[in-house]
Amino acid sequence: MSTLTALDIVALTASCLVLEQLLELFLRPRGVLRGPLSFALGGAACWTLAATAVDIGGLDPSGVLILAAVQIVSSWVVVLGGTWMALIISYRGHLVDPHLLVIACSPAVAMVGLLATPSTRTLVVAHISGTDDGSIIRWGPAFWVLTLAAGALIGVICALAVGSTIATVPGQRTVMVLVMLMVAPAGVSWAFFVADPTSGRWSVVPPLLLSLALLGWSRLQHRLPRLAHLPITAVRVMREVQSGVVVLTPDLVVLETNAAARAMLCTRAGCQEDDLVGRLWSEIVDPVLAVLPDAGRSLTATTGRGRVLEIMVEDVGGDGTLPALVVAASDVTELAELRAHLADQATRDPMTGARNRRFLDERLPRLVSDTDRDHDASVLMLDIDLFKLVNDLHGHAMGDRVVIAIAEEAAAALPPGGDLVRTGGDEFLLLLPDTDEVAATQIGDLVRRRCAQLQFATHGAPVHVTVSAGVAQCLPGMTADDLLSSVDRALYRAKDAGRDMTHA
Repeated sequence: MSTLTALDIVALTASCLVLEQLLELFLRPRGVLRGPLSFALGGAACWTLAATAVDIGGLDPSGVLILAAVQIVSSWVVVLGGTWMALIISYRGHLVDPHLLVIACSPAVAMVGLLATPSTRTLVVAHISGTDDGSIIRWGPAFWVLTLAAGALIGVICALAVGSTIATVPGQRTVMVLVMLMVAPAGVSWAFFVADPTSGRWSVVPPLLLSLALLGWSRLQHRLPRLAHLPITAVRVMREVQSGVVVLTPDLVVLETNAAARAMLCTRAGCQEDDLVGRLWSEIVDPVLAVLPDAGRSLTATTGRGRVLEIMVEDVGGDGTLPALVVAASDVTELAELRAHLADQATRDPMTGARNRRFLDERLPRLVSDTDRDHDASVLMLDIDLFKLVNDLHGHAMGDRVVIAIAEEAAAALPPGGDLVRTGGDEFLLLLPDTDEVAATQIGDLVRRRCAQLQFATHGAPVHVTVSAGVAQCLPGMTADDLLSSVDRALYRAKDAGRDMTHA
């Protein structure tokens, strides 16, 4: 005769609540643990329902066998879900593969196969007896082999959970301990069941307590958001962070590195942590990084591989207990290139690509100061002859074509280190370091001849232009304004002399 106890009522209620929580998780999935948590919730609910049905009794042996199969499969699913969850919490979730999960279910499927075959059924369920308190299953050797395997996985779960709890930061350690305390009663009751498998009442308690623990954890995630977060450790941060981190002794011997640091700093391709630990900092990095800045300061340098790295050093042994230096490295190549590009664009004329007045105001004083250190320097000013007439007769579009073409010819004549500056609508200045007046005059004549050969097609006769050039050499004691005034006077002398000529 079947009986319904308070324990059975609690178990049935808990199963229904767990299934409701599972449905909510499917409708509104959240968090990286939703997959293994769904596994565990579903398995716990089925396990509890099956164990309760056996406990209530009133079933024939075939029905008990079916419920026994459900218990075996669902309890194994709970163990797999817990293992999956522990792997994720310990940041080994990459070891879990969908195909691997299917393969991992094969032991439970094999047990069902043994139960379905009359000749092997006793290997799983040795005996079924009915009492006033319900049905009691005496399990066979195959079941205990599966239980032993489940115990091994539970040991793995406990080891990973304890390891994650010890390694995590204090802000999450309390949360991890709370979760373990919630699950612990289920583990203890399961141990009692294994120790005394003939006690029918114990068969309901482990899945019931596990269901309550999982249900409580799922519900608490809404009230305590920290429960939904994975534990964070310093080791994990070192591994995942994109900035390079190197821990050094005070005498600059490497104690620890992360993958990002090895990729950025190591001069050899494919170097591993074991290749660096115990070696001097200067032995593993590019020579430009060999000398570290003082603690609290940064160093930005371009390595031999063309990467721009920013190095920051912090002394973490200020209290004298653990003297060590932490080097944080960041690859700022793209940022440096962007800054260089923006700086370059800020000093260029958008139409011709030549430099602009802002560049001239920065560069000309340096050119003059270099002259004071026994370096020759000259400037060459170009002006397009009768440029207003070109605009008036052929339009400003033709004028722009002429200006661009003149700029290209002037840039082609620049010596190494020279710069072309557009100082006006039709006026250019060539800055010529390490160039005396004679060489500058020759450059001016070359530009004039090449410009005179240019032709610009129109609907009528092609347009020809000429340029006039003035040359001035920077003399000791001159200022930038003096040099500009000198070359401007030289240009006007070329204009007054008939245009299309170079005058110093």
